[in-house]
This record gives sequence, C-alpha cells and structure tokens, in this order.
Amino acid sequence: MATEPLTGEILRGRATQIALPADAVAAVREIAGLVQDAWKFTESEETKRAEIEAKRATAVRSIKASERTIRIYLENTFAERRDVIQTLFTGIDTALASGDNEALRTMVGGVIDLARQSPIGPEIRDLTAAFGDPMHVWEI
Repeated sequence: MATEPLTGEILRGRATQIALPADAVAAVREIAGLVQDAWKFTESEETKRAEIEAKRATAVRSIKASERTIRIYLENTFAERRDVIQTLFTGIDTALASGDNEALRTMVGGVIDLARQSPIGPEIRDLTAAFGDPMHVWEI
C-alpha cells in the first residue's frame, strides 16, 4: 500500500511520489495561498511604511514651523536685550567719565539684573522637559 504524501511534504521536497492528481492540485493551491499571503504581507508593510513616512513628513514640517517661531522670538528678544545692554554699558562709560558713582551703581545694577534674567525664563525648562517626553503632544 502506497502512502500518500502530505501537501507540506510535497512543498518541502520530501515526497517520493505524487500518488494522486489531487495531491498536485493541493500543492498548487498551497503555493498559490503562500504567494497570496506573501503579497498581502508585502502590501501591508508598504502601506505601513507610507503611513510612517507621512507621519515623519508632518513631524518635520511641525519642527520647521516651530523652529521659525522660536528663531523669530529669540532674535527679537536678544535684539531688545542687546539694545538694553548697549545702553547700560554706554551709561557705565558715561558715569565713569563723569565720576557719577550713583549713575555707575545704577547702570551696573541694571547689567546684573539683566544677566540674572533669562529671555525665556522658566519656559525653557518646560520646553526641555517636553523634548524629553515622547508622549508630549505639540500644538501648533
């Protein structure tokens, strides 16, 4: 009595013979199913990659928009501070030249106060924490 090989054995090359045409048909169906599964998997992965790329592109656009906003803010803030610092040091020079100790004390106090202040204050700590939080939602 001849043993009928299983379809999986046919596909793995272990069958010594194909006993029935039904075995050949089953093997072809199994191959077709495997090819179809592989095609579906590939299509699914391509879709996932496209979704990931779309999310990445959106994130890059958001980062660029945020970068422009931060850049403008910092440029304006530091421009204002630069003008204030220049005025204070000009005042220090004038006070030194004239020997006005009260004006000198006021101008130096202004420089010290300005140096203690951050142009973006405590917000920078919040921003740094947000960068470290992968679950943070950035609103634009």
